[in-house]
Amino acid sequence: MAADEGMERGDAGTSVVELLVGLALLSLIALFIGQGVGTITRMAPLATRIDRSAELTAVREHLRRTLSETVADLRLVGGAPFRGQAETLAFLAPADPLLEVGGLNEITLALEPGAQGGLDLVERRAIASGDLSRAASRTVLIPDVASLRFAYGEPGPDGVPLWRAAWQRDGAPPALVRIDIGLKAGDRRSVPTLVVRPMATALPPDKRANRQPLDAAPRP
Repeated sequence: MAADEGMERGDAGTSVVELLVGLALLSLIALFIGQGVGTITRMAPLATRIDRSAELTAVREHLRRTLSETVADLRLVGGAPFRGQAETLAFLAPADPLLEVGGLNEITLALEPGAQGGLDLVERRAIASGDLSRAASRTVLIPDVASLRFAYGEPGPDGVPLWRAAWQRDGAPPALVRIDIGLKAGDRRSVPTLVVRPMATALPPDKRANRQPLDAAPRP
């Protein structure tokens, strides 16, 4: 009987130890889960900021590419309008070959009232034809913007650009276009100043490439 009672106590003691070990493991698991949830919670705003910063980078690249394709002196539309003001810019550029019908677009960049009650940086595209008829589209590039400033540069005597707040010279674009976009207070993102050199081609590249006069002699 005594031996049996000792065995029962040993079994009971082992069960208690196993229970304590199990509780300790559960506590560790709960701790790891809690830390994981906390990490995810802390990382979520950071991931959102990264996504929004990536969007700003994409917008800057879009503006750089579009402005660099500025078309000047196009007879089909009676001269390419390049109208630059401090807070708005209009110019001609080739249509996107992947998303739009070929040809030219008159593109306007400006701030417009947004859905959130603030101002959005908006790009408007209108098909430019012989009479400048339009089928306009509107795209919000950056929502809830605090400010937008354009400046237009021309070569200075000492090689330093001379910046002007407005530009309109018979449709001819300036040597440089500077874009400063300000975000609202509390927005941790930043938009570095963008300086673009308009290419100012006489015709869209896809229309001009490989063209030569009909009476030109073939190349050897």
